[in-house]
Amino acid sequence: MTDRGNEESHQLPAEEPVNVSVAPTNAVGEEPAKEPFWDFKASHWVTALLTFGIFVVGVIQLCIYFRQTTILTKQADISAGQTEIMAAELRPWIKISDIKIVGPLTFGPTGDASVRIKINAVNVGKSVAFNVWPFAYLYVFVDGKPSHRIPANNGGVCDSKSMPESALDVAGDAVFPDETAPSDRTYSPHIEQGEVHAADAAKQSPGGVIPFFVIACVDYRAAEHHYKTGVTFMIGETGLKGMGIIPANGKTIPAESLYLIRVPGAFAS
Repeated sequence: MTDRGNEESHQLPAEEPVNVSVAPTNAVGEEPAKEPFWDFKASHWVTALLTFGIFVVGVIQLCIYFRQTTILTKQADISAGQTEIMAAELRPWIKISDIKIVGPLTFGPTGDASVRIKINAVNVGKSVAFNVWPFAYLYVFVDGKPSHRIPANNGGVCDSKSMPESALDVAGDAVFPDETAPSDRTYSPHIEQGEVHAADAAKQSPGGVIPFFVIACVDYRAAEHHYKTGVTFMIGETGLKGMGIIPANGKTIPAESLYLIRVPGAFAS
């Protein structure tokens, strides 16, 4: 037998292939897969924490802002109140201390009436009052309301709207603190016949006594502010049973036969 034949006789039978299943493994050093919610990188957690921190800081700053706004608002209110108090202490204050009847109450031939009065007013404030302008009204009541000559603006009669603003800008006097308004002037408030007749007709028993009223007003200014003050008096005739006056065409009542009674808070401040 040849050498070749010997080699063939000694060869082993071929082995059959073996199938081996190998489970996939993670790369070396990798963690096993986790749930999606927790599968964040460290940088994601840092970003989330920083975002939350910024939100918290924003909320705190917003609270501080609102608190500061509230404090500043209160301080502004306090400052405004103090400014008003200071302005009230430093502003002029014209006070009508009294009015006096210095002339007769006269009824005209048609029944209208007028009386001459003097207004005593003093500046009790701490600064000069400018454009000081006294004036007066004479009126009666008709059906419980003042007659139509009285301006019915918010119930006040000493209203600057009852006379032209342009006149007030140039009219009147300057009255210094503790100084009396010019007292040598007199004023003659007037009432129309129709008002007197209307007041008489509105009574339950026409004829007899009718209460007459006079309002003394002072309009004045200081800087950019406009002020007014007034007092109300009832006029009566002495010797009558009721309080008031018995009107008659052409009648004259001398000043010494007239009296005044102050009416607090009536249609004037």
